[in-house]
Amino acid sequence: MGKNILFLVQETFETGVARAAANLSTHLPDEDNHHYIVAYHAKRIDFDFRGHIIDLQTIESKHPAGKLLTLWRRIRIIRKIKKDKQIDVAISFQLSANLINILTRRKERIIISIRNALTERLEGFYGKLYRTIIKHLFQRADLIVPVSRHISNDLQEHFNIDPTNINVITNHYEIKTIRKQAAAPIAKTHHHLFDGPVVVTSGRLSEQKGQWHLLRAFKNVKMMIPDVTLVILGAGKLEPYLTQLARDLAIQDDVHLLGFRDNPFRYVQRANVFVLPSLYEGFPNVLCEAMACRTPVIAADCPSGPREILTTSIPLEQKPVEHLTYAEYGILLPVCDGIMHEADVPLQPEEKHLSDAIITMLDNHALADAYSHLALKRIQDFSKETVIGKWTDAVSPENQERPAKQSRKV
Repeated sequence: MGKNILFLVQETFETGVARAAANLSTHLPDEDNHHYIVAYHAKRIDFDFRGHIIDLQTIESKHPAGKLLTLWRRIRIIRKIKKDKQIDVAISFQLSANLINILTRRKERIIISIRNALTERLEGFYGKLYRTIIKHLFQRADLIVPVSRHISNDLQEHFNIDPTNINVITNHYEIKTIRKQAAAPIAKTHHHLFDGPVVVTSGRLSEQKGQWHLLRAFKNVKMMIPDVTLVILGAGKLEPYLTQLARDLAIQDDVHLLGFRDNPFRYVQRANVFVLPSLYEGFPNVLCEAMACRTPVIAADCPSGPREILTTSIPLEQKPVEHLTYAEYGILLPVCDGIMHEADVPLQPEEKHLSDAIITMLDNHALADAYSHLALKRIQDFSKETVIGKWTDAVSPENQERPAKQSRKV
């Protein structure tokens, strides 16, 4: 007998979280299930969700009173939806949605997906307040699903979450579909971008993603490889700043911000190297998708995800790498300092490592070819076929033949 499953997301567009939620709604195998996707904002739908989409049309206010009013409205509407649709399982993504999912609980099974290590984000007065709320409310969820072991450890160490209530399930990828989309032609107006070596990155243009460090490093790469081009895929509030920084660095003719693309894979596959300069992550979709495209990858060893994806030999408890590190499936680098330095400020040490890694990957064709093959091999560990069964058991634990192993601190 099928279940009524609610997926609670903040947006249905642009973000990796929205893509992950769409993938899960599509790939859960029981066709008898009825899916309802409830979103704070669904003004645009960039991904293929399976189910009926309900747009709450609740825009976040900047004022404390407005925030409380929006919170109350969301709670009231979602509680009614759960009742009217007779929801059996409610799965939520990101902190705000997770808290509301718990607060609107009736009789349904509550599953909350944790996408980032929370200690990296909760600072100051409001951070302390959220920590207290999380410690109290998260215990009420039936299952907590972090996307990486690092996040699992963070929940246990800093939020006193019972490890028996945690089950790490990484993001999953439909590799054949990604490779098929990657083979699609790019716009004719973009053909010239790939006449020479190309560096590509993809992701929301925000402070978390650290793209300005890549721009600064790319300036140095240009000095060594004059015909190199940088392609940036994604949209966000930092676009004006990044555009101006490229001008200030005098590399504007070789940096191309192409905005959000519903099929970024066709650009990523044609590039010579993919770079993830993020300051923090959860389990970066764009890194795994680049690997599915067989594009050699370079990633900051930020919390969390890149280390778990690119190596199995560096323990999680070991401090972040301090120099360019050739891991099994790609290059790991120190995390940049996150400061938006002016164009005339000399490269910081971490940015120099980033520049050196890009130059090495572009110059050393044997290394790039080896990482290309290893990337495709590694991504099989995160394929739909490997991962989706874990979600099936999470949604319907009564169907398991034996209890699933519980996550432990590693």
